[in-house]
Amino acid sequence: MLETAQKRLEAASKEKDPWELGYAHLEVTYALLQRSTEPLEFQEDARQALSQADLAIESFSEIPFPRGIASAHLARASIYTELADGEEDELKKVAGVDRALTSCLAAQDALNTEGVHNGQLFDIYSSVSVLFLLMRGMIKDEEFQEQFDQLIAANSTLLGEVVAEDIKLRDEGDSILFTAQMLGAMAEIEEDEEEKKDILRTQSLLALQAGQWLETSSDSGLINQALELCQEAWAKIEPGETPAPELKEDQGNCPQCGSTNAPDAKFCSECGTKLKGGE
Repeated sequence: MLETAQKRLEAASKEKDPWELGYAHLEVTYALLQRSTEPLEFQEDARQALSQADLAIESFSEIPFPRGIASAHLARASIYTELADGEEDELKKVAGVDRALTSCLAAQDALNTEGVHNGQLFDIYSSVSVLFLLMRGMIKDEEFQEQFDQLIAANSTLLGEVVAEDIKLRDEGDSILFTAQMLGAMAEIEEDEEEKKDILRTQSLLALQAGQWLETSSDSGLINQALELCQEAWAKIEPGETPAPELKEDQGNCPQCGSTNAPDAKFCSECGTKLKGGE
Protein backbone atom coordinates (compact mmCIF):
# COMPACT_ATOMS: atom_id res chain seq x y z
CA MET A 1 0.00 0.00 0.00
CA LEU A 2 2.80 2.41 0.92
CA GLU A 3 4.69 1.63 -2.28
CA THR A 4 1.60 2.40 -4.38
CA ALA A 5 1.05 5.66 -2.50
CA GLN A 6 4.67 6.69 -2.98
CA LYS A 7 4.44 6.04 -6.73
CA ARG A 8 1.36 8.26 -6.90
CA LEU A 9 3.25 10.95 -4.98
CA GLU A 10 6.22 10.70 -7.33
CA ALA A 11 3.97 11.10 -10.37
CA ALA A 12 2.07 14.00 -8.78
CA SER A 13 5.33 15.76 -7.93
CA LYS A 14 6.28 15.72 -11.62
CA GLU A 15 2.87 17.05 -12.71
CA LYS A 16 2.90 19.78 -10.03
CA ASP A 17 -0.89 19.69 -9.78
CA PRO A 18 -1.64 20.88 -6.21
CA TRP A 19 -4.92 18.94 -6.01
CA GLU A 20 -3.34 15.62 -7.04
CA LEU A 21 -0.23 16.36 -5.00
CA GLY A 22 -2.28 17.08 -1.88
CA TYR A 23 -4.21 13.82 -2.12
CA ALA A 24 -1.01 11.90 -2.89
CA HIS A 25 0.53 13.26 0.33
CA LEU A 26 -2.61 12.22 2.22
CA GLU A 27 -2.48 8.73 0.72
CA VAL A 28 1.14 8.35 1.88
CA THR A 29 0.08 9.68 5.31
CA TYR A 30 -2.51 6.94 5.84
CA ALA A 31 -0.31 4.25 4.29
CA LEU A 32 2.43 5.05 6.83
CA LEU A 33 -0.04 4.84 9.71
CA GLN A 34 -1.22 1.40 8.62
CA ARG A 35 2.25 -0.04 8.06
CA SER A 36 3.57 -0.54 11.59
CA THR A 37 2.23 -2.35 14.64
CA GLU A 38 5.32 -2.15 16.85
CA PRO A 39 5.27 0.96 19.11
CA LEU A 40 8.73 2.26 18.17
CA GLU A 41 8.18 1.69 14.46
CA PHE A 42 4.77 3.32 14.67
CA GLN A 43 6.21 6.43 16.31
CA GLU A 44 8.74 6.81 13.50
CA ASP A 45 6.08 6.28 10.83
CA ALA A 46 3.78 8.70 12.66
CA ARG A 47 6.44 11.43 12.51
CA GLN A 48 6.80 10.90 8.77
CA ALA A 49 3.01 10.85 8.40
CA LEU A 50 2.75 14.23 10.16
CA SER A 51 5.23 15.68 7.68
CA GLN A 52 3.19 14.30 4.78
CA ALA A 53 -0.02 15.78 6.24
CA ASP A 54 1.72 19.16 6.53
CA LEU A 55 2.73 18.95 2.86
CA ALA A 56 -0.87 18.09 1.96
CA ILE A 57 -2.08 21.22 3.77
CA GLU A 58 0.52 23.27 1.90
CA SER A 59 -0.57 21.84 -1.49
CA PHE A 60 -4.31 22.27 -0.87
CA SER A 61 -3.75 25.82 0.38
CA GLU A 62 -2.36 26.78 -3.04
CA ILE A 63 -5.72 26.06 -4.71
CA PRO A 64 -7.30 26.74 -2.13
CA PHE A 65 -9.32 23.57 -1.46
CA PRO A 66 -11.05 23.76 1.98
CA ARG A 67 -12.15 20.13 2.12
CA GLY A 68 -8.60 18.94 1.40
CA ILE A 69 -7.12 21.29 3.99
CA ALA A 70 -9.66 20.07 6.58
CA SER A 71 -8.95 16.41 5.72
CA ALA A 72 -5.21 16.94 6.20
CA HIS A 73 -5.74 18.64 9.58
CA LEU A 74 -8.02 15.76 10.54
CA ALA A 75 -5.26 13.31 9.59
CA ARG A 76 -2.90 15.20 11.92
CA ALA A 77 -5.50 15.02 14.70
CA SER A 78 -5.84 11.25 14.22
CA ILE A 79 -2.06 10.78 14.38
CA TYR A 80 -1.70 12.82 17.57
CA THR A 81 -4.64 10.96 19.13
CA GLU A 82 -3.07 7.57 18.41
CA LEU A 83 0.30 8.72 19.73
CA ALA A 84 -1.29 10.09 22.91
CA ASP A 85 -3.27 6.89 23.43
CA GLY A 86 -0.05 4.84 23.50
CA GLU A 87 1.80 7.27 25.75
CA GLU A 88 2.39 6.18 29.36
CA ASP A 89 3.79 9.47 30.64
CA GLU A 90 0.77 11.55 31.72
CA LEU A 91 2.29 14.92 30.83
CA LYS A 92 3.23 13.72 27.34
CA LYS A 93 -0.25 12.25 26.96
CA VAL A 94 -1.83 15.60 27.83
CA ALA A 95 0.49 17.37 25.37
CA GLY A 96 -0.48 14.90 22.64
CA VAL A 97 -4.18 15.40 23.31
CA ASP A 98 -3.69 19.16 23.17
CA ARG A 99 -2.03 18.88 19.74
CA ALA A 100 -4.84 16.61 18.53
CA LEU A 101 -7.45 19.06 19.79
CA THR A 102 -5.71 21.97 18.03
CA SER A 103 -5.70 20.00 14.76
CA CYS A 104 -9.41 19.14 15.14
CA LEU A 105 -10.27 22.81 15.60
CA ALA A 106 -8.09 23.70 12.58
CA ALA A 107 -10.02 21.14 10.50
CA GLN A 108 -13.31 22.76 11.48
CA ASP A 109 -11.96 26.24 10.88
CA ALA A 110 -10.83 25.29 7.35
CA LEU A 111 -14.45 24.64 6.42
CA ASN A 112 -15.66 28.06 7.57
CA THR A 113 -15.49 29.40 4.05
CA GLU A 114 -17.87 30.06 1.18
CA GLY A 115 -18.71 27.18 -1.14
CA VAL A 116 -18.24 24.29 1.31
CA HIS A 117 -21.32 22.10 1.17
CA ASN A 118 -23.09 20.53 4.12
CA GLY A 119 -22.00 16.99 3.28
CA GLN A 120 -18.36 18.04 3.73
CA LEU A 121 -19.18 19.83 6.99
CA PHE A 122 -21.02 16.79 8.32
CA ASP A 123 -18.16 14.41 7.46
CA ILE A 124 -15.55 16.54 9.22
CA TYR A 125 -17.68 17.36 12.27
CA SER A 126 -18.64 13.70 12.67
CA SER A 127 -14.98 12.63 12.57
CA VAL A 128 -14.06 15.36 15.03
CA SER A 129 -16.79 14.15 17.40
CA VAL A 130 -15.31 10.64 17.37
CA LEU A 131 -11.83 12.01 18.14
CA PHE A 132 -13.21 14.20 20.95
CA LEU A 133 -14.75 11.12 22.57
CA LEU A 134 -11.46 9.21 22.27
CA MET A 135 -9.50 12.11 23.77
CA ARG A 136 -11.96 12.51 26.62
CA GLY A 137 -11.40 8.91 27.70
CA MET A 138 -7.62 9.20 27.78
CA ILE A 139 -7.28 11.58 30.70
CA LYS A 140 -9.20 10.96 33.92
CA ASP A 141 -9.04 14.50 35.29
CA GLU A 142 -12.64 15.61 35.96
CA GLU A 143 -12.08 19.26 34.99
CA PHE A 144 -10.47 18.13 31.71
CA GLN A 145 -13.40 15.80 30.99
CA GLU A 146 -15.92 18.57 31.72
CA GLN A 147 -14.18 20.79 29.17
CA PHE A 148 -14.38 18.05 26.60
CA ASP A 149 -18.04 17.46 27.43
CA GLN A 150 -18.66 21.09 26.52
CA LEU A 151 -16.77 20.69 23.23
CA ILE A 152 -18.67 17.51 22.39
CA ALA A 153 -21.99 19.21 23.14
CA ALA A 154 -21.07 22.24 21.00
CA ASN A 155 -19.97 19.97 18.16
CA SER A 156 -23.22 18.01 18.37
CA THR A 157 -25.13 21.30 18.09
CA LEU A 158 -23.13 22.19 14.97
CA LEU A 159 -23.91 18.79 13.48
CA GLY A 160 -27.60 19.32 14.13
CA GLU A 161 -27.51 22.76 12.51
CA VAL A 162 -25.70 21.37 9.46
CA VAL A 163 -28.30 18.63 9.01
CA ALA A 164 -31.20 21.07 9.46
CA GLU A 165 -29.71 23.55 6.96
CA ASP A 166 -29.03 20.76 4.47
CA ILE A 167 -32.64 19.56 4.69
CA LYS A 168 -33.88 23.13 4.18
CA LEU A 169 -31.65 23.70 1.14
CA ARG A 170 -32.57 20.38 -0.48
CA ASP A 171 -36.29 20.81 0.15
CA GLU A 172 -36.38 24.35 -1.27
CA GLY A 173 -34.14 23.50 -4.23
CA ASP A 174 -36.08 20.33 -4.98
CA SER A 175 -39.37 22.27 -4.91
CA ILE A 176 -38.08 24.87 -7.38
CA LEU A 177 -36.62 22.12 -9.57
CA PHE A 178 -39.99 20.32 -9.63
CA THR A 179 -41.68 23.53 -10.81
CA ALA A 180 -39.07 23.89 -13.55
CA GLN A 181 -39.72 20.31 -14.66
CA MET A 182 -43.46 20.99 -14.83
CA LEU A 183 -42.79 24.01 -17.04
CA GLY A 184 -40.84 21.72 -19.35
CA ALA A 185 -43.88 19.49 -19.68
CA MET A 186 -46.02 22.57 -20.45
CA ALA A 187 -43.57 23.68 -23.13
CA GLU A 188 -43.84 20.29 -24.81
CA ILE A 189 -47.58 20.70 -25.41
CA GLU A 190 -47.54 24.44 -26.23
CA GLU A 191 -48.15 25.03 -29.93
CA ASP A 192 -47.37 28.74 -30.11
CA GLU A 193 -43.60 29.05 -30.66
CA GLU A 194 -43.21 32.40 -28.88
CA GLU A 195 -45.20 31.17 -25.88
CA LYS A 196 -43.08 28.02 -25.82
CA LYS A 197 -39.87 30.08 -25.77
CA ASP A 198 -41.19 32.20 -22.90
CA ILE A 199 -41.99 29.05 -20.91
CA LEU A 200 -38.54 27.61 -21.65
CA ARG A 201 -36.84 30.84 -20.56
CA THR A 202 -38.71 30.72 -17.28
CA GLN A 203 -37.87 27.03 -16.92
CA SER A 204 -34.17 27.75 -17.47
CA LEU A 205 -34.13 30.54 -14.89
CA LEU A 206 -35.99 28.44 -12.33
CA ALA A 207 -33.62 25.50 -12.90
CA LEU A 208 -30.68 27.84 -12.36
CA GLN A 209 -32.31 29.17 -9.19
CA ALA A 210 -32.76 25.59 -7.96
CA GLY A 211 -29.09 24.91 -8.65
CA GLN A 212 -28.12 27.99 -6.61
CA TRP A 213 -30.23 26.80 -3.67
CA LEU A 214 -28.67 23.34 -3.87
CA GLU A 215 -25.13 24.62 -4.41
CA THR A 216 -24.01 24.14 -0.81
CA SER A 217 -26.21 21.13 -0.04
CA SER A 218 -24.93 17.56 0.15
CA ASP A 219 -26.94 16.38 -2.88
CA SER A 220 -24.59 16.77 -5.85
CA GLY A 221 -26.99 14.69 -7.98
CA LEU A 222 -29.74 17.30 -7.67
CA ILE A 223 -27.27 20.10 -8.39
CA ASN A 224 -26.23 18.43 -11.65
CA GLN A 225 -29.86 17.73 -12.53
CA ALA A 226 -30.79 21.39 -12.08
CA LEU A 227 -27.89 22.72 -14.14
CA GLU A 228 -28.45 20.18 -16.90
CA LEU A 229 -32.13 21.14 -17.06
CA CYS A 230 -31.16 24.83 -17.32
CA GLN A 231 -28.82 24.12 -20.23
CA GLU A 232 -31.34 21.86 -21.98
CA ALA A 233 -34.04 24.55 -21.78
CA TRP A 234 -31.73 27.16 -23.31
CA ALA A 235 -30.77 24.77 -26.10
CA LYS A 236 -34.46 24.34 -27.02
CA ILE A 237 -35.07 28.09 -27.22
CA GLU A 238 -32.61 28.43 -30.07
CA PRO A 239 -30.36 25.55 -31.14
CA GLY A 240 -26.76 26.64 -30.72
CA GLU A 241 -27.69 29.67 -28.61
CA THR A 242 -25.24 30.54 -25.84
CA PRO A 243 -26.41 29.16 -22.46
CA ALA A 244 -27.24 31.43 -19.57
CA PRO A 245 -24.12 33.41 -18.57
CA GLU A 246 -24.05 31.91 -15.07
CA LEU A 247 -23.53 28.47 -16.54
CA LYS A 248 -20.55 29.17 -18.76
CA GLU A 249 -17.76 26.78 -17.91
CA ASP A 250 -15.10 29.50 -18.12
CA GLN A 251 -16.92 31.46 -15.41
CA GLY A 252 -16.31 28.82 -12.77
CA ASN A 253 -19.01 26.19 -13.42
CA CYS A 254 -17.30 22.85 -12.82
CA PRO A 255 -17.47 20.48 -15.81
CA GLN A 256 -17.13 17.50 -13.47
CA CYS A 257 -19.68 18.05 -10.67
CA GLY A 258 -21.55 21.19 -11.80
CA SER A 259 -20.65 23.26 -8.73
CA THR A 260 -20.47 27.04 -9.15
CA ASN A 261 -17.11 28.62 -8.33
CA ALA A 262 -15.64 32.11 -8.42
CA PRO A 263 -14.91 33.33 -11.99
CA ASP A 264 -11.14 33.31 -11.36
CA ALA A 265 -11.09 29.98 -9.49
CA LYS A 266 -8.44 27.54 -10.71
CA PHE A 267 -9.93 24.46 -9.05
CA CYS A 268 -13.45 23.43 -8.05
CA SER A 269 -14.15 23.98 -4.34
CA GLU A 270 -16.33 20.85 -4.33
CA CYS A 271 -14.33 18.14 -6.14
CA GLY A 272 -10.98 19.77 -6.90
CA THR A 273 -11.28 19.50 -10.69
CA LYS A 274 -9.14 22.00 -12.62
CA LEU A 275 -11.33 24.75 -14.13
CA LYS A 276 -10.85 26.34 -17.53
CA GLY A 277 -11.47 29.83 -16.20
CA GLY A 278 -8.52 29.61 -13.83
CA GLU A 279 -5.96 28.47 -16.35
